[in-house]
Amino acid sequence: MNVAQLFVDDEIIDSYARIHRTVHSPSKFGPVLRPDRPWEGECVVLYGSVIRRAGKYMMWYQTFNRVEPPGNTLICYAESTDGVHWEKPSLGRVNYGGSADNNIVLEPPGRGLDSPSIIVDEGDSGAGRFKMIFYGKSSEGSGLFASCSEDGVGWSHPALVAPGVGDRTNLMMDPSAKCPYVAFTRRNTMMKDHLRRVIYISESEDFDEWSDPELVLTPDLGDNHDIQFYGMSAFRYAGIYLGFVQCLHTKTDVNDVRLVHSRDGRRWSRTEPRDTFIGAGRSPGWDTTWISFSSSPPIPNGDRLWLYYEDRSASHGQAFPFPRCCIGLATLRLDGFASLDAGPSWGWVTTKPLSWSGDELLVNVNAKAASGTTDRAQAAGRLEVEILEEDGSPLEGFSREDCVPFTGDSTAHAVKWNSGRTTMELSGKKIRIRFHLLNSQLYSFRAG
Repeated sequence: MNVAQLFVDDEIIDSYARIHRTVHSPSKFGPVLRPDRPWEGECVVLYGSVIRRAGKYMMWYQTFNRVEPPGNTLICYAESTDGVHWEKPSLGRVNYGGSADNNIVLEPPGRGLDSPSIIVDEGDSGAGRFKMIFYGKSSEGSGLFASCSEDGVGWSHPALVAPGVGDRTNLMMDPSAKCPYVAFTRRNTMMKDHLRRVIYISESEDFDEWSDPELVLTPDLGDNHDIQFYGMSAFRYAGIYLGFVQCLHTKTDVNDVRLVHSRDGRRWSRTEPRDTFIGAGRSPGWDTTWISFSSSPPIPNGDRLWLYYEDRSASHGQAFPFPRCCIGLATLRLDGFASLDAGPSWGWVTTKPLSWSGDELLVNVNAKAASGTTDRAQAAGRLEVEILEEDGSPLEGFSREDCVPFTGDSTAHAVKWNSGRTTMELSGKKIRIRFHLLNSQLYSFRAG
């Protein structure tokens, strides 16, 4: 219970009334990395990763340039101290146009590469601390190639580790799993088997041997017939798994991103309602057509989450002008993927029995989400909480009437009761929590 309990699904909900779920979109900050080097052409693509480590932001991204291989698709590196202003350091590692004065860290093993994805394996203190996987084609064949690095800049020669797998791939690290390395990818029989793009996973215990890809997510009857799942990035968050599915609308060749979730990392479900989490925008020259997030998890920054994304001005088969793509930053409220909302009439939600850890009850809630006359003549939002026994009966001193109402906006509001009792007294006890909401949005709660 010391991790946040989210409401992206109904797993912890027992009952509710006059409540609905809202999926929230992050706010776009705008482009933070633009194509401005000869080897980048018009596209810096966040088929790549952004990681904050030791006080520094590190970004690996892909170029997409209309020149002869191997310069058509390259993996480049940028870094930042604040996550907004980025530098492209001269690394001196790869020759381009007769000079190594560039920020290129890797070129294709053959005629091209796609979807580089990087993780930091803190359990590996040597040359494998940084691990990369990408799709490529070489004399060895096509599939997923792996490379390792001690510092994220100097990479080993790529080795083909998963033939016939790819090409749109995102890598996730899950240290708690038997197979800690998970690739959300494709297999080469995908279109024959499913007539559309879908999501598979391939797993590895050692980053060398990878399992046969297994189907985990596909469009269903609730989706329009022209939707395909172009790719998916996923990550552990607050004890569960969240994913961003890139939905390609084939009729218009435009895509957006939807939210999915899983409790075990294998059985994935759509978050309802299936609203767009983030879509292409209307910024001329880049933010109009294709959008996707980096392969890495959102980065906590105060009471916000920072999410890096790419958006392109064109789509499949665009001949001229060649697609332009920049990399942008979007921010989201902490735990702000989805909320349970109540309007101007009181609503409530009751949890299933929970084993309480003995700390304060902290609630992430916007209790001033709206204003207006309500059924109790309140002019603004309001949160009131009661604690129940496991069987649903009242727990003395923790009634709704005893609760000190909250009318503000906080990612960690500590609930109080006028009785003087605190949830710290309930250590090890099975309880239910009932949240009463008026013009409010409930994002999460936790013991803390």
